[in-house]
Amino acid sequence: MRYNTISNGIVFKHPMARVKKFNETITLERAMRLFWTHGYDGTSLQMLEDEMELVRSSIYNAYGNKRALFHKAITHYKNTIIMDLIDSIDREKDIRKAVAKLLNGEVQLHFNQKNPGGCLIVLSVLEKARHGDQSTQLLESIIQKMEEFLFNKILKAQNDGQISDQINAKNTAVTIAATVLGIAVMGKAGFKKEALQQIAKTATRLLEHP
Repeated sequence: MRYNTISNGIVFKHPMARVKKFNETITLERAMRLFWTHGYDGTSLQMLEDEMELVRSSIYNAYGNKRALFHKAITHYKNTIIMDLIDSIDREKDIRKAVAKLLNGEVQLHFNQKNPGGCLIVLSVLEKARHGDQSTQLLESIIQKMEEFLFNKILKAQNDGQISDQINAKNTAVTIAATVLGIAVMGKAGFKKEALQQIAKTATRLLEHP
Protein backbone atom coordinates (compact mmCIF):
# COMPACT_ATOMS: atom_id res chain seq x y z
CA MET A 1 0.00 0.00 0.00
CA ARG A 2 1.21 3.52 -0.78
CA TYR A 3 0.93 6.34 1.70
CA ASN A 4 1.01 10.04 0.96
CA THR A 5 3.02 12.53 3.03
CA ILE A 6 3.30 16.27 2.64
CA SER A 7 6.56 18.20 2.85
CA ASN A 8 6.85 21.85 1.81
CA GLY A 9 3.53 21.59 0.00
CA ILE A 10 4.68 18.58 -2.05
CA VAL A 11 2.86 15.27 -1.69
CA PHE A 12 5.08 12.20 -2.08
CA LYS A 13 4.06 8.64 -2.86
CA HIS A 14 6.06 5.99 -1.01
CA PRO A 15 5.48 2.83 1.00
CA MET A 16 6.15 4.32 4.43
CA ALA A 17 4.31 7.27 5.95
CA ARG A 18 7.30 9.47 6.64
CA VAL A 19 8.28 13.03 5.75
CA LYS A 20 10.57 13.26 2.74
CA LYS A 21 12.29 16.45 1.62
CA PHE A 22 11.54 17.60 -1.90
CA ASN A 23 14.63 17.53 -4.17
CA GLU A 24 13.94 19.30 -7.45
CA THR A 25 17.18 18.13 -9.08
CA ILE A 26 16.37 14.46 -8.50
CA THR A 27 12.76 14.74 -9.65
CA LEU A 28 13.76 16.73 -12.74
CA GLU A 29 16.40 14.13 -13.55
CA ARG A 30 13.77 11.40 -13.35
CA ALA A 31 11.33 13.35 -15.51
CA MET A 32 14.07 14.14 -18.01
CA ARG A 33 14.95 10.48 -18.43
CA LEU A 34 11.32 9.52 -18.91
CA PHE A 35 10.90 12.09 -21.69
CA TRP A 36 14.24 10.99 -23.10
CA THR A 37 13.11 7.37 -23.20
CA HIS A 38 9.51 7.71 -24.32
CA GLY A 39 9.26 11.16 -25.90
CA TYR A 40 6.75 13.82 -24.94
CA ASP A 41 3.66 12.01 -26.22
CA GLY A 42 4.81 8.63 -24.92
CA THR A 43 5.27 9.93 -21.38
CA SER A 44 2.01 9.91 -19.44
CA LEU A 45 1.24 11.78 -16.26
CA GLN A 46 0.85 8.43 -14.51
CA MET A 47 4.37 7.47 -15.57
CA LEU A 48 5.65 10.80 -14.26
CA GLU A 49 3.84 10.29 -10.95
CA ASP A 50 5.37 6.85 -10.48
CA GLU A 51 8.89 7.81 -11.53
CA MET A 52 9.06 11.15 -9.71
CA GLU A 53 7.29 9.70 -6.63
CA LEU A 54 4.90 12.64 -6.58
CA VAL A 55 1.13 12.70 -6.81
CA ARG A 56 -0.33 14.54 -9.79
CA SER A 57 -1.47 17.60 -7.86
CA SER A 58 2.03 18.09 -6.50
CA ILE A 59 3.55 17.84 -9.98
CA TYR A 60 1.20 20.62 -11.03
CA ASN A 61 2.00 22.66 -7.91
CA ALA A 62 5.77 22.27 -8.29
CA TYR A 63 6.20 22.40 -12.07
CA GLY A 64 2.95 23.46 -13.69
CA ASN A 65 1.40 21.25 -16.37
CA LYS A 66 3.08 18.50 -18.39
CA ARG A 67 4.31 20.92 -21.05
CA ALA A 68 5.90 23.17 -18.42
CA LEU A 69 7.56 20.15 -16.81
CA PHE A 70 8.90 19.09 -20.21
CA HIS A 71 10.35 22.57 -20.73
CA LYS A 72 12.13 22.38 -17.37
CA ALA A 73 13.38 18.88 -18.16
CA ILE A 74 14.81 20.12 -21.47
CA THR A 75 16.48 23.00 -19.63
CA HIS A 76 17.95 20.53 -17.13
CA TYR A 77 19.27 18.40 -20.01
CA LYS A 78 20.88 21.46 -21.58
CA ASN A 79 22.49 22.54 -18.31
CA THR A 80 23.91 19.08 -17.55
CA ILE A 81 24.35 16.68 -20.48
CA ILE A 82 24.87 19.28 -23.22
CA MET A 83 27.01 21.69 -21.20
CA ASP A 84 29.29 18.90 -19.99
CA LEU A 85 29.91 17.89 -23.61
CA ILE A 86 30.39 21.48 -24.79
CA ASP A 87 32.79 22.27 -21.94
CA SER A 88 34.96 19.27 -22.77
CA ILE A 89 35.04 20.33 -26.43
CA ASP A 90 35.80 23.95 -25.60
CA ARG A 91 38.89 22.88 -23.65
CA GLU A 92 40.22 21.09 -26.73
CA LYS A 93 42.58 23.47 -28.57
CA ASP A 94 42.90 21.44 -31.77
CA ILE A 95 39.82 22.08 -33.92
CA ARG A 96 39.88 18.64 -35.56
CA LYS A 97 40.06 16.90 -32.20
CA ALA A 98 37.32 19.18 -30.88
CA VAL A 99 34.92 18.39 -33.72
CA ALA A 100 35.75 14.68 -33.55
CA LYS A 101 35.05 14.76 -29.82
CA LEU A 102 31.70 16.46 -30.41
CA LEU A 103 30.58 14.01 -33.09
CA ASN A 104 31.84 10.91 -31.33
CA GLY A 105 30.44 12.25 -28.07
CA GLU A 106 27.03 12.21 -29.71
CA VAL A 107 27.64 8.61 -30.77
CA GLN A 108 28.66 7.64 -27.23
CA LEU A 109 25.65 9.47 -25.82
CA HIS A 110 23.44 7.04 -27.70
CA PHE A 111 25.36 3.86 -26.91
CA ASN A 112 26.10 4.67 -23.27
CA GLN A 113 24.08 2.08 -21.34
CA LYS A 114 23.38 4.66 -18.63
CA ASN A 115 21.37 6.73 -21.12
CA PRO A 116 18.02 5.97 -22.80
CA GLY A 117 19.58 6.46 -26.25
CA GLY A 118 19.84 9.30 -28.71
CA CYS A 119 19.84 12.98 -27.78
CA LEU A 120 16.84 14.40 -25.93
CA ILE A 121 17.15 17.72 -27.79
CA VAL A 122 17.13 16.08 -31.21
CA LEU A 123 14.36 13.64 -30.37
CA SER A 124 12.29 16.52 -29.03
CA VAL A 125 12.84 18.54 -32.21
CA LEU A 126 11.23 15.68 -34.12
CA GLU A 127 8.17 16.13 -31.90
CA LYS A 128 8.27 19.93 -31.91
CA ALA A 129 4.74 20.25 -33.30
CA ARG A 130 3.55 18.82 -29.98
CA HIS A 131 5.25 21.43 -27.83
CA GLY A 132 4.28 24.93 -26.83
CA ASP A 133 6.04 27.99 -28.18
CA GLN A 134 8.28 28.29 -25.12
CA SER A 135 9.71 24.77 -25.44
CA THR A 136 10.02 25.07 -29.22
CA GLN A 137 11.97 28.32 -28.86
CA LEU A 138 14.25 26.69 -26.28
CA LEU A 139 14.95 23.74 -28.60
CA GLU A 140 15.71 26.05 -31.52
CA SER A 141 17.97 28.26 -29.38
CA ILE A 142 20.02 25.25 -28.24
CA ILE A 143 20.63 24.17 -31.84
CA GLN A 144 21.47 27.74 -32.84
CA LYS A 145 23.95 28.06 -29.99
CA MET A 146 25.66 24.85 -31.10
CA GLU A 147 26.06 26.31 -34.59
CA GLU A 148 27.42 29.57 -33.15
CA PHE A 149 29.83 27.68 -30.90
CA LEU A 150 31.18 25.70 -33.85
CA PHE A 151 31.38 28.80 -36.02
CA ASN A 152 33.47 30.67 -33.44
CA LYS A 153 35.63 27.59 -32.82
CA ILE A 154 36.33 27.26 -36.56
CA LEU A 155 37.08 30.97 -36.94
CA LYS A 156 39.57 30.82 -34.08
CA ALA A 157 41.24 27.78 -35.64
CA GLN A 158 41.57 29.69 -38.91
CA ASN A 159 43.07 32.69 -37.13
CA ASP A 160 45.51 30.36 -35.36
CA GLY A 161 46.54 28.82 -38.66
CA GLN A 162 45.23 25.34 -37.80
CA ILE A 163 43.01 25.11 -40.87
CA SER A 164 42.70 26.89 -44.20
CA ASP A 165 40.96 30.26 -44.26
CA GLN A 166 39.38 29.08 -47.53
CA ILE A 167 37.00 26.91 -45.53
CA ASN A 168 33.58 28.52 -45.21
CA ALA A 169 33.26 28.71 -41.43
CA LYS A 170 29.50 29.33 -41.40
CA ASN A 171 28.57 26.54 -43.81
CA THR A 172 30.92 24.10 -42.12
CA ALA A 173 29.51 24.90 -38.68
CA VAL A 174 25.94 24.37 -39.90
CA THR A 175 26.89 21.10 -41.61
CA ILE A 176 28.64 19.72 -38.53
CA ALA A 177 25.70 20.72 -36.31
CA ALA A 178 23.34 18.99 -38.76
CA THR A 179 25.56 15.91 -38.63
CA VAL A 180 25.25 15.86 -34.84
CA LEU A 181 21.47 15.87 -35.21
CA GLY A 182 21.64 13.20 -37.89
CA ILE A 183 23.79 10.90 -35.77
CA ALA A 184 21.25 11.12 -32.95
CA VAL A 185 18.33 10.30 -35.24
CA MET A 186 20.19 7.42 -36.92
CA GLY A 187 21.28 6.04 -33.58
CA LYS A 188 17.70 5.98 -32.37
CA ALA A 189 16.71 4.31 -35.64
CA GLY A 190 19.05 1.40 -34.91
CA PHE A 191 22.13 2.15 -37.01
CA LYS A 192 25.27 0.42 -35.77
CA LYS A 193 27.87 2.26 -33.75
CA GLU A 194 30.56 1.67 -36.36
CA ALA A 195 28.43 3.29 -39.07
CA LEU A 196 27.88 6.40 -36.93
CA GLN A 197 31.58 6.61 -36.10
CA GLN A 198 32.35 6.55 -39.82
CA ILE A 199 29.93 9.45 -40.35
CA ALA A 200 31.71 11.35 -37.58
CA LYS A 201 35.06 10.68 -39.23
CA THR A 202 33.80 11.86 -42.63
CA ALA A 203 32.31 15.05 -41.18
CA THR A 204 35.59 15.87 -39.44
CA ARG A 205 37.26 15.87 -42.87
CA LEU A 206 35.29 19.01 -43.70
CA LEU A 207 38.07 20.83 -41.83
CA GLU A 208 40.69 19.68 -44.30
CA HIS A 209 41.83 21.92 -47.15
CA PRO A 210 39.00 22.58 -49.63
